[in-house]
Amino acid sequence: MSGVRAVVSLSVALAGLAACQKSSLQGDPPPGGIQPAGGGGSSNTGTAGTTGAFAGGGGFAGVAAPAGVGGSIGVGGSVGLGGASGSGPPPVDFGASPCVITSVPLPWTTVTGLVTRLEVVTSSDAIAVLNRQPGQLDIRTYRRDGTPLGGLQFAPDVQLLPNGSDHFLLIARGTTGDFVATDLPPSLLGGRRAFVAASTATEQVRAAVPLAATIILLTTERFLNMANGAYVPWTAVLGPEAQTLASGRVYGATSVGSEMLVAGGSGRSLGLMVLDSAGNVIRSGVDGLAFDSLASADAMTTLPFGGGLLMFDGNPTRLTQIGFDLSRTELGHNTQMATFYATAPRIAPIVVMGRPVGVWLTVFPGADNSQGTTVHQLYACALDVAAPAACATTLPIAQTGLSGYDIAPAPIGVVALADGRAFAVAHSDAAGHTWLRVTDMMCGPRAGPN
Repeated sequence: MSGVRAVVSLSVALAGLAACQKSSLQGDPPPGGIQPAGGGGSSNTGTAGTTGAFAGGGGFAGVAAPAGVGGSIGVGGSVGLGGASGSGPPPVDFGASPCVITSVPLPWTTVTGLVTRLEVVTSSDAIAVLNRQPGQLDIRTYRRDGTPLGGLQFAPDVQLLPNGSDHFLLIARGTTGDFVATDLPPSLLGGRRAFVAASTATEQVRAAVPLAATIILLTTERFLNMANGAYVPWTAVLGPEAQTLASGRVYGATSVGSEMLVAGGSGRSLGLMVLDSAGNVIRSGVDGLAFDSLASADAMTTLPFGGGLLMFDGNPTRLTQIGFDLSRTELGHNTQMATFYATAPRIAPIVVMGRPVGVWLTVFPGADNSQGTTVHQLYACALDVAAPAACATTLPIAQTGLSGYDIAPAPIGVVALADGRAFAVAHSDAAGHTWLRVTDMMCGPRAGPN
């Protein structure tokens, strides 16, 4: 397949994200959003909230969450001064399971009408939580015990990657307007430049993919290799259709050697590309009906796994293995951890001890997902890709109070920690609060469909 046809195929899948196709007999719910609590800006993080009982069919008694030590967040830099995110009484927790090592209230509250994503990135001993909104990215960093370390606010397309031991790699525009990749400590202050690459005044970064000895940026206008500055404008092969990339979302990317596999799309379409480090399209393809009628670009996600990407979508949750040859193997649906039937949950996937684990909102351990009033809990499901219908193990994380259409826009982010058995998850609840939970995956997981 020629390079021209390859990129055009992907552009079809990435076009029209703003008008995602969605079919529902009960109408679309409003999108969710997150704003800084009490006006945002620099402030003290405050202490952890009161943890309630983890009740219901899960049968866990709640435990008191370790208190996060208050600390100054984001002095100087791009952070707005003032705000009161740490003032007033701490929020009341709907309930964390005993497997949660640390619960930290995050300094944001949900807002109806704003689309947002929570992302989590980790270094060897620090956790970064990203609140990504259309107009701004807010980053807060913590120790594993909940101690706050730093915070900054950036343009919404800024990317953060783990880098080395306890550092992060921040990719943002510098004072000259160029893209700058900066090695930062957990405090997010100071740091040193790792890469600098010229940018255009109008492009935005859609994804940053680590490749051998470089970082590849996929922007709204081009492919860019930060190490050598090599780039390939989408207009070189797309012409006037290049602008369709501006409205698309990258579901995930992974690399093997000098090649990278990228998945993206909108509505019910899925586009795939394999590129090399020079931006040459090796192969690509598009499927205009890859997803069911509940498809939402915010709910699609992938995980580097099995020599390619493991994709999660739909309701019930479907697993599909994508290879570098663009093959797609449907592994099956998970029918154990059910979600309100008229929504597709956001799924946050990780790999723990070599096994894929999905975190999502579910009526489990109940089975009836037909009622919009049924409260959902946040659970982790360790998956056997050979038999994904039931979880190999299930692990409770938190009560949320969320139900019905509130499930679909509820943001969830997760990352595996360096010890190989714990993970950190960020999520929201029905009261509008957001939380960081550090959870032990080996804390007496419940086996099979029980």
